[in-house]
Amino acid sequence: MAKTNSQSNGSTFIEVILYVAMSSVVLSLTTGFFLQTLELEAKSKAINEVEEQGRLSMQYMLQTIRSSTGVTAPASGQTDSVLRLLIQNFRNPSVFQVSNTNQLTISEIGGPSVPITSSKVNISGLSFTNIDAQDIVKVQFTIDYKNPDNRNSMSYSQSFYGSAELRRQ
Repeated sequence: MAKTNSQSNGSTFIEVILYVAMSSVVLSLTTGFFLQTLELEAKSKAINEVEEQGRLSMQYMLQTIRSSTGVTAPASGQTDSVLRLLIQNFRNPSVFQVSNTNQLTISEIGGPSVPITSSKVNISGLSFTNIDAQDIVKVQFTIDYKNPDNRNSMSYSQSFYGSAELRRQ
């Protein structure tokens, strides 16, 4: 009897199924990692935008308050959502307020409003408190990242607080 050598150089059906299964697992893990990286990048973008806009807005308002010579609104001891400041060499008071597009703006009374914050964020809860006879104004507001798609990764909100003393003449 002659021996026949029936070795096959191809893969068996079981081996092909195992290769496909292992490739599917690797592809799924890679896709999941990629999607998670995209979500983290979006969250980081929202956090950075809110923190930057809040910090810059607060610095600008506090510096303007420090360089002003008086507050016409809110009245002493009162809180309001609008701040009117008298600034040396300006004919009309400067006004900080939230626009109808939820942006923080500054304007000279009778003049155009200039946005301070970008259109990527919303301002809410803006309040100014004029401390009794101390020439100190407290400022607080909240900034939310605009999230039209309601994606959880793009939701971020932060409150900011500060105070400044007016320049004394």
